[in-house]
Formats: sequence, structure tokens, C-alpha cells
Amino acid sequence: MGPGICHGLIQKSTTEAICGDIPHSENAKEYLEVVSQKFKESKKAETGNLMNRLATMKYDGVKDLGVYLLSMIEVASKGP
Repeated sequence: MGPGICHGLIQKSTTEAICGDIPHSENAKEYLEVVSQKFKESKKAETGNLMNRLATMKYDGVKDLGVYLLSMIEVASKGP
């Protein structure tokens, strides 16, 4: 397959959720680099959200302490 065909296949097989704001590119390598960068940014945002959630969790004194600790462990285990 030629480079143009490969690039076309990559763009056609990428869902709208992934490539929605990725600018059009004629080069498959450049396109994949932009997609990769988007995922890196997304991962950083997800990590920040999890850290914020973990840092702001508070024990309400009503639920079982073990359940609260397990919920903290669950949030912490979702990180990278």
C-alpha cells in the first residue's frame, strides 16, 4: 500500500471521538503524532482529576471505615 492509502485508512478507522479536533494532515506519520499527543494530554488530565478526587475525599463518619478505605484504594488504583 502506498502512503496515501495508509493515511486514508488510518483516518477512516479513527472514531470521531478521537479525531474530532485533530487538524487534517496529508502525512500519516504527522497525523499519528498529533493523535499520540492528544492521548498524552488526555492522560495528564485524567491523572489530575483522580489526584484531585483522592485529595478531596473525606470520611463522613456514617459509612463503614473499611468501605471508605476501599473506595480510596479504588480511586488510587485507576492512576497510571
